[in-house]
Amino acid sequence: MGHGHGVGVALVEDPSEEAAELAARDVGEFDQAGCLSLQTVFAREPRIFAERLAGAMARYEERFPRGELELSAAGGIWNLRQEVRWAMAQECERWKMWEGEGWTVVFEEGMALRLSPGGRTVFVRPLEEGVEDMLRGVRFLSGIGLWPYEEREELPGPRIFRLGEAQRPRGLWAHDGVLALGALVRRQSFGLVE
Repeated sequence: MGHGHGVGVALVEDPSEEAAELAARDVGEFDQAGCLSLQTVFAREPRIFAERLAGAMARYEERFPRGELELSAAGGIWNLRQEVRWAMAQECERWKMWEGEGWTVVFEEGMALRLSPGGRTVFVRPLEEGVEDMLRGVRFLSGIGLWPYEEREELPGPRIFRLGEAQRPRGLWAHDGVLALGALVRRQSFGLVE
């Protein structure tokens, strides 16, 4: 059963190698076609983290090569790469890109959320004050990955998860706040309401 489009993001306070490996998994699994797949990572030291993520994406690609892309997805990735090359030529301090056969990592200054064309293409942006407020306005926000993980009730989105676990929800997870399997379960109640 399809659930429609969704956006997964991550907030990375500790831009470590371990965080990069976990983020690569959350981008790479299901070739970024899952509704919780990371599209943007907001990170402290974003340029450093983007470079680490690029290395992790290359290693992930070696172990788990990306599947065949549909023509529209391949075209979207090609268009994005050309756009970023042009932007890098205009404002080299604001943009940087790393790419491989089956993945793309784009660093861009600023906090605006931009949707990925998929196919293991992820944006890395600075983690700045106000990102939580900006995320409240994202219509199809499916989940937020955290590194390090801590329970944060003030964050928007129906699912807050540990980085690296985007595609591994628990069995009774409420998809977008709704118990998807709830309609398949029969309940029996006893007693009268007084």
